[in-house]
Amino acid sequence: MKNQLSREQTPASLKAPKALEKATSKPLRVLVVDDNADLASLLAEMLKMLGHQTQIVHSGLEVLDAAQSFLPDVILLDIGLPGKNGYEVAKSIRRDRLCKHSLLVALTGWDGDLDKQAAAEAGFDVHLSKPLDMNGLAEVLGRVSPRRLGNERTP
Repeated sequence: MKNQLSREQTPASLKAPKALEKATSKPLRVLVVDDNADLASLLAEMLKMLGHQTQIVHSGLEVLDAAQSFLPDVILLDIGLPGKNGYEVAKSIRRDRLCKHSLLVALTGWDGDLDKQAAAEAGFDVHLSKPLDMNGLAEVLGRVSPRRLGNERTP
C-alpha cells in the first residue's frame, strides 16, 4: 500500500513515512501552492515536522511574489489554480532571475500524458500526481541540495 497524503488526514494524525524521514535529512525551503487549503496545510505541516521551512499560497496570482520573497529550494505547485494556472505560473518562475533555479514540482490531479508533456514544456522539473505518494515526494526531496540558488539569492 502506498503512503499517500489525503484530505481525510489531520495534522494530529500525520506521521512522516520512514522513507520521507530518511530522504529529507537536509532542511529545505519549500513553497506549497494549492487552492485546496486543507491539503496545502497538511503537506506543509508534514514538511515542517521533517525540519523544512514552508510557506503556503492558494492562488496562481500569489506565487511569484511569494517565491521572490521566500526564495524556495522547492516549489510544489498545483496546476489547476484560480487566477493563473500552474503552467502560466511555471513559465513566470522560469523567467524570473531569483526563482528560476528552484526545483519546480507539479503536484496535480492532471495526470495524463498530455498533462505531463504540458508541464515539462512549461518548465516543471518533476510531475507528481494526487493523491500524493509520499515515497515519491521523498525521492524528489532527497535529490535537492539546500540553498540551490547560491549567489543568485541576493538581488
